[in-house]
Amino acid sequence: MKPYLIVVLIILTHFQSFSQRAPQYDLKDFVNQGWSIDECGFDPDAEAIVLYKESAYDLILTSSNFSIRTKHTRIVKVLNEKGFEEANLSVRFNPFKLTETVKIDKAIVYNIDENGKVTEQVIAKENIFTSKENNYRATMKVAAPNIQVGSIVHYEYTVNTPYFRNHYYQENIPILKSVMRSSFEQAFQVDLANHIHKNFKRINSSKGGREEYYVEVDSIFGLKEEPYGDNFYIYVQRSMLVPRSYNHGPDLTPKLAQVLGNYLDDDNFGRKLKANINNDHEVQRVFSKMTDLKDSYSKAKFLYEYVRDNYIMTEDGDLYFETTLSNILSKKKGKQVEIAALYYRLLQKAGLKPTLVLATTNDEPTLDLAWPSISNFSTLMIKVEIDGKTYYNNPVFGFVPFDLPPRDVLNTAGLEIISAASKNATYQIVSIESNNQKNLNNINVVAKMDENGIIDGRAIYFHADYGKINAHSLYVKDSSNYYKTFEQTGSMEIKDIRFESDSTNASLARTYFNFKQPTLLQDQFLMVPTNYFSGFTKNPFTAELRKTAVYFSAPVQTRVNFVIEVDPKWEIENVPQNIKLLMHDKSISYTRRVFHENNRLNIQLDISILKHMYELSEYEDFYEFWKMLFEKLNEQIVFKQKA
Repeated sequence: MKPYLIVVLIILTHFQSFSQRAPQYDLKDFVNQGWSIDECGFDPDAEAIVLYKESAYDLILTSSNFSIRTKHTRIVKVLNEKGFEEANLSVRFNPFKLTETVKIDKAIVYNIDENGKVTEQVIAKENIFTSKENNYRATMKVAAPNIQVGSIVHYEYTVNTPYFRNHYYQENIPILKSVMRSSFEQAFQVDLANHIHKNFKRINSSKGGREEYYVEVDSIFGLKEEPYGDNFYIYVQRSMLVPRSYNHGPDLTPKLAQVLGNYLDDDNFGRKLKANINNDHEVQRVFSKMTDLKDSYSKAKFLYEYVRDNYIMTEDGDLYFETTLSNILSKKKGKQVEIAALYYRLLQKAGLKPTLVLATTNDEPTLDLAWPSISNFSTLMIKVEIDGKTYYNNPVFGFVPFDLPPRDVLNTAGLEIISAASKNATYQIVSIESNNQKNLNNINVVAKMDENGIIDGRAIYFHADYGKINAHSLYVKDSSNYYKTFEQTGSMEIKDIRFESDSTNASLARTYFNFKQPTLLQDQFLMVPTNYFSGFTKNPFTAELRKTAVYFSAPVQTRVNFVIEVDPKWEIENVPQNIKLLMHDKSISYTRRVFHENNRLNIQLDISILKHMYELSEYEDFYEFWKMLFEKLNEQIVFKQKA
């Protein structure tokens, strides 16, 4: 996968450009139009539809700085009961560090009765409330009352912020018309970057010393999450305004070096990070246990596991401190950035040379370096190089061994801070990759089929690398239902399940269980699947068209060795052939070998996926191969009762 920390596509084609004034719409027309819409023609499964969406940007200048005032409009219609939640409004903002403000200007619910009479209800102030997420972020929510199928809700609200927010043409529900407009003094230089996949209208105009941009997109389908689509947000269609300079004042565009420098000099990060922890009792106690550790790898691994296994993350949050390193050491808990920072300082004390890496997880929006902000990042990773290998860690990611980068940031890009010079830090872009680890699962199954066609057996799973992390996470999340991960049919009984994992061993975990499969007899024939417990029993890629790339996060390797002894009452009627399938680029392979002698069968499967990501341009071939793969995986051994 290509690192996608920085993705800005300035599209100069596929639009209509006019030297005319941008249109102004009567918003009542969209409400009236909405009464005749019961289903979205281009997205028929939609539970709601946005009739009109607009972001109108304006610039408020002071002698030395500026702020952005954005007026938002959103008119949405509820199409069925599943769409009731879409009638509400939720706006995240930072009223603390960035002094952002949100003001609801209009909030009305429209309903129509069976006689065609329209009623409107102004949403009361009691239905508008703000909840504080942490010391930096809050969410304003509007709960729309009296919502029913067919309701239309009209919102207008204003956001004041010190930076440009993107306008998103796409949501999880379809949008009939989405508009971005802006108006600035011509002396203020602004670039427009569009990430739009279809035809759109763009108008640039000048009037009265002001420069105006207008972009309009119609009939945008809802972008919902798809199987193995963890990189969902990089596909959302959007526009971004990037200010460059102001002719009558200083250059107002922040430079990344300055942003990082300010971050490293911030009271709530850089200065707290520099706190002296050498005399802390807990630090001295931990280092007293390291006297026998001589090499750098052992020291780094010990400190990582100490922090991972002894500290609790209270919240994910942003990348600023809310307490001190001393408090974290004494209370054994903190935000993810605070715990990662503690690990960083312990590595420094141990004589290693870690660096800070600002990152985003692989399901988040991307960052444009033209308008950088620390708020665009969500995760602080710690990089340490030992004996020619690079390790990326943050101890808050549970069950992750020292040797593996967390799957949430795997194959993304980060900004590594090279030097911490105040106001002018240096950095480099790094790709957060594993050291060739995969999602590995080896499965051994031994079973017997009795004269009634009932199969009793025992399975042992060997989970390695990311396979271990996945299994460990599922087990800890809900151990009582862990067995459901392995059920092949609704009638199968899984019992005596046991999971074993050495948290200090990066390579292996095991799952053991016994199982019983009631007879699958049809007439005189018994059908036994060849893909028992492979994890490849149901094809997740049944849609011919896809809107996001297929993302496995890591290469996959699954091997199954299935041995079954069959009661002499049964004879083999048909055995699937040995086969090897290869995708045209050889990135996916499937091998099946079947051995049988007398009443004993041995089925061996090997499924290998070498790439962690398949782009949209590859999906047609991927889809066809995956369909053929599951046709072969679902082939069965047929037994017949002896006469």
